[in-house]
Amino acid sequence: MSYESAELTKLAANYILSASITAANSLADLAPRLGANWQQMEPALRADQRIGAKAYITAGLGIGGANLTRDLHGIKAMADELGADSSFTSTMLGHSSYMRDWMLRAIAGVRRDTRIGRLCVLGLAYKPGTQSTRGGAGIDLVATFEQVIDVVVHDPAVTMPPRPAGSRAVQVAAAREAMEGAQVIALATPWPEYAREVQAFLATSPETIVIDPYRLVDRGWALSPLTRIIQLGVSDA
Repeated sequence: MSYESAELTKLAANYILSASITAANSLADLAPRLGANWQQMEPALRADQRIGAKAYITAGLGIGGANLTRDLHGIKAMADELGADSSFTSTMLGHSSYMRDWMLRAIAGVRRDTRIGRLCVLGLAYKPGTQSTRGGAGIDLVATFEQVIDVVVHDPAVTMPPRPAGSRAVQVAAAREAMEGAQVIALATPWPEYAREVQAFLATSPETIVIDPYRLVDRGWALSPLTRIIQLGVSDA
């Protein structure tokens, strides 16, 4: 293999993974509008050997992590410079930005008919097991709402950066403390412990609205009819 082929192969791996992520996110965005459930569809797709059990088709908030998006930008720059078509790459980057704002759109929808005085943001890291917040939805939520409502934050591994003047955002040591008194809980990082803690909290505060893009909360669990859970790829309930 030539040097050029080897270098492009390294980029191509992330490019193809990004394409799978984009396809999954696009279909997960469509599914609930049709009354479908991406969480039910995903296992059937993985059973297709052309897709496979290890395929990157779990819906999420865009193309996560710096490496994938860095390589997409790199391929787009090379294509533009050399006169190749970069429209598909632009589509993937644009759709990733659209999906990153999914939680913002979900909360904006809730605010149309519900007064939110306190927002709980669970998670600042962009994924579990890291202290990096780059590309994380939690930081975006804090920055968007901290000047207009009380925002209470928890993350087991990340300390919230200093906030600007006028910020109403605070970080607390326990997830339960962050949830107390909140009208909305936003699950911004899928730390595994949050599934258990949120469901335990809902047992005593069933009227809380949960924004759950990673589908951590088990809908089969005995939730109150008063509980509203908004999940990516799943019809609202």
